[in-house]
Amino acid sequence: MLLTIFNKLNTIDMLYSLVDVNQRFDRLALDSLVIDHLNFVIKRDDIHSSSVEIDILSRICSKILPRINEKIIKFTLESHSIERVINAIDYPRLHSLSLVNYQPEILLRHLSVRTALHIEPIVIYNELYTVFVDEVPHLRTVQRWSKRFREGREEVEDEERPGRPITETTSENIEQVRDLINDDPYATIDELEARSGLSHGTVQRIVSDHLQFKKVTARYVAKHLTNSQKAERSTGPVLIHSVKRGQTIDHQYYINNCLKPVIDEIKNQRPTVGTRTIKLHHDN
Repeated sequence: MLLTIFNKLNTIDMLYSLVDVNQRFDRLALDSLVIDHLNFVIKRDDIHSSSVEIDILSRICSKILPRINEKIIKFTLESHSIERVINAIDYPRLHSLSLVNYQPEILLRHLSVRTALHIEPIVIYNELYTVFVDEVPHLRTVQRWSKRFREGREEVEDEERPGRPITETTSENIEQVRDLINDDPYATIDELEARSGLSHGTVQRIVSDHLQFKKVTARYVAKHLTNSQKAERSTGPVLIHSVKRGQTIDHQYYINNCLKPVIDEIKNQRPTVGTRTIKLHHDN
């Protein structure tokens, strides 16, 4: 009967009202099946929602979350509660985070908090992807922002360089744009403009005239390949595997000794794109 009543209640209201009333309520309210997903968004109607009240949020963050943090798998948060909840304690089993009433600065705030908790950038990226899907920043961008937060920076924008001409194609500006492209080959001209502080036309000239890059499948590559780059694109064999006399070749042998080594070698030769656009023709 109590479980039926619990199911009718908002989980946050239940935790606030019933935890520490008595041991029986504690066992029921803190059960893993009840608290694995905590939703801090109060649904008012089909359109409107609101945040948890401050006093309720404070009690849950200080008294309850430290007791159940290892049981929580998913959070649903809004902009006013995310910082308090995520900062309260570490959540070792957390793998899903949903944000309601999202604002752009919330993404950076979440990234800075998770970085402060020593969470790896790839884990942070996957968390963001579950929320924003295709709108999530590129992994390289998340890695760069995370690195800056670890270094003590409070902002992710590049620091201003006093006296640096923003409209000239100086060697310094050219190298800056080159570094930005190496860091994120999928960056657009607008993104390069924002990150470098250079004018749109200057960035365009540096990319096309000085660096002589062009876009190929939304990624910058050199217009003129060096000998080593040409070697990477050669049509010669990637891997040669010799079979011992009498060796029987079945599907498992083929996968372990032929297919996997070829894929590993392709990734080694094409570190930025890996096996993307590669087609293997199997002929036996």
